[in-house]
Amino acid sequence: MTHDNIIEQWSDTETNYTCIIKITPYGTYNGYVGVPINPNSSKNKNKKYIKKLQSIYVHGGVTFSGYFENFKDFYFIGFDTLHNGDYIPKPEFLKSLNHDSSTFKDLPFIKNEIDKMLTQLKQI
Repeated sequence: MTHDNIIEQWSDTETNYTCIIKITPYGTYNGYVGVPINPNSSKNKNKKYIKKLQSIYVHGGVTFSGYFENFKDFYFIGFDTLHNGDYIPKPEFLKSLNHDSSTFKDLPFIKNEIDKMLTQLKQI
């Protein structure tokens, strides 16, 4: 995945993990946390670690797991906000998926979910 559509990026001060928020073509946000993967560690250890990363709880579950272009030293996990109950602002033909109880997941919501991810990742 590329740098495209990044609207916010920061490093967690405690862990130095990279946090990213992207905007999608649908007008929704995705949140990601990148953790360093030790290239000198055995592949089996990294696979077990990645499996643990993918099992954390976040809105809608982990829907992305992999590397971003220009962030080769970090393995990212992330979530999206295109689930039942998430408000989709565009395009017009997708608005029919929204219902009265759909809510738009704004930037404070995304940052809160990223904080929840960081809390869990610190325990792995």
